[in-house]
Amino acid sequence: MKILFKNAPLLFSFFAVGIIIFDQFSKLIVFHYFSDSVILNTQGTFGILPAWVAFVALFLILVFLLKTKKFLPIFGVIIGAGLSNILDRFFYCGVVDFIKFSFIPIFNLADAVISLSVLLLILYELKKN
Repeated sequence: MKILFKNAPLLFSFFAVGIIIFDQFSKLIVFHYFSDSVILNTQGTFGILPAWVAFVALFLILVFLLKTKKFLPIFGVIIGAGLSNILDRFFYCGVVDFIKFSFIPIFNLADAVISLSVLLLILYELKKN
């Protein structure tokens, strides 16, 4: 993956900040209007992994980006979503989760964005090869 346009770092930042704002706004709405469906996840990813795994993963992605200078917008989305969940941990002492399906653990928009973005990256790499 190479930078295809010269404003990639700016677009990367735009996506990261946009996802943070969108995710935090969705949690604010849910807190005020649907507080019955909010669960505070004090564990890690989907309540399965320890919380430190998310911090390490985000740190490794940032190191990769700074080293390779591949500031693709999709990485901005992943970083923004990860940072939004870290903000939750800072302000609420856990990640605010509110979307529930019977067949998977409860999650939030940032979790969904991370999962879909990683899936898109995998599909891109498989198609490329």
